[in-house]
Amino acid sequence: MSIFSDESVLLIKNWEAVRDIINAKQRLEKEMTQFLHSLEMDFKKTDWWHNRWVFTKYSWNGVYISKRDWELDKEYAVWIGVQTFTPENLFGYEANAELYVWVPAKWRNLTVQLTEQVADKESDIIGEIAVKASSGYIIRHAVTQCLPEEIDSFEERTRSQIINFIAHYAHVIEKYDRLIKESLAE
Repeated sequence: MSIFSDESVLLIKNWEAVRDIINAKQRLEKEMTQFLHSLEMDFKKTDWWHNRWVFTKYSWNGVYISKRDWELDKEYAVWIGVQTFTPENLFGYEANAELYVWVPAKWRNLTVQLTEQVADKESDIIGEIAVKASSGYIIRHAVTQCLPEEIDSFEERTRSQIINFIAHYAHVIEKYDRLIKESLAE
């Protein structure tokens, strides 16, 4: 009787292939990070970007934009971005990567106010309005997963989905600039 399961024996017998797959996954993760970081250049080409917007790379699998005017103590009050942008979330069976509009915990009152404003005044909602203000999310929207046969269209489709969502909510949330600045002043 072996101490190894059949699956472990299969891995051991094919260790070179396993190592190659692990290395390929690490390379894929780096390429996906580079893809996320390349979005900054797309935003910088837009006419609205130069109105004090900033691009933040907060993790290897997430980025967001905010406005310089919405910063207090080195933290932005509103994040509009994408998170959990991983192979598992885009090509596997994990929950989808996510586009979002989010407010940090110290500004929960702002979360409630912005959620109410967006729900009441905006007719063109992309995604779902968050139900619990305690989460900090105002809007959440899944990034479309990519099937193996769709890989050739992945970059164009995913880039377009992310840019369209973030640009849309940059315009929407910017309408509430005064409300955001008042919350920062409290």
